[in-house]
Amino acid sequence: MVLATALALLLGGTGVAWAAWSATGGGSTQARAVTPVDLTVTAVPQLNPIFPRTGTTYANPATGTIGFTITNANPYPVSLTTLTLGNGVATDTAACPAGNVLPVVASINRSGAAAIVVAANSTSAAVVLTGAVYMRADAPSGCAGATFTVPVTLSGTSL
Repeated sequence: MVLATALALLLGGTGVAWAAWSATGGGSTQARAVTPVDLTVTAVPQLNPIFPRTGTTYANPATGTIGFTITNANPYPVSLTTLTLGNGVATDTAACPAGNVLPVVASINRSGAAAIVVAANSTSAAVVLTGAVYMRADAPSGCAGATFTVPVTLSGTSL
């Protein structure tokens, strides 16, 4: 009898039912955008000093060269395609008023392969703009020996 009961169970006399239930659902999640941090420009002094000059160029094309690095504290790289240079301002504006050191070209296009790419959370190599500024021919003698700060504005996009 025990053998018959075991055989009946084995052959499917009783069984276990299995069921599959489907499930669906929905909802939402969040993503948060970073708040961009302004880039920082730091001067890299150059060797060729400027002096009063008629016209915007010098016999030595390296005269009027400016240099700087760019620090990108953002968590993404940036590609800078436009550089805008302002008028140089002397440390002693009483002896050498603003407007005596001027950019040769106020806006410089660096699009395409010439773009300046600065990696995330890093500082660029020195950007050197050869012959970028000149001193007016009628600059006062108070400009002799002065150091000039040339404002640089950068624009571009994140990569």
